[in-house]
Amino acid sequence: MIWTKHNLSFFERFEKFVGRGRLLLELNRVLRPGGYFVWSATPVYKKNEEEDVQIWKEMSSLTEAMCWELITIKKDALNGIGVAIYQKPESNECYNERKIQEPPMCNPDDDPNTAW
Repeated sequence: MIWTKHNLSFFERFEKFVGRGRLLLELNRVLRPGGYFVWSATPVYKKNEEEDVQIWKEMSSLTEAMCWELITIKKDALNGIGVAIYQKPESNECYNERKIQEPPMCNPDDDPNTAW
């Protein structure tokens, strides 16, 4: 959850604090190979507002570029709140085979296969 003293829309908070994917890229860096990321936010379970649709498109584009697999989207039957569950790949093969190298890999001097 993103906390702010200002009354910003979710999209404004997403843009301000996530910074066009920088936060997700950092999460990708520290997440172990094969690790899972669970995301619960209105763009996951509400697609009736343009703002949520745009955030979902950007998130989908970035996670695809990072080679994360969308495992499932689950919604609670009682309250309709949903989560999207992603899995980071076990190896860097997918990253190396990307046509467009965005987001970029780490410095070539770093060992990308070394799990933290």
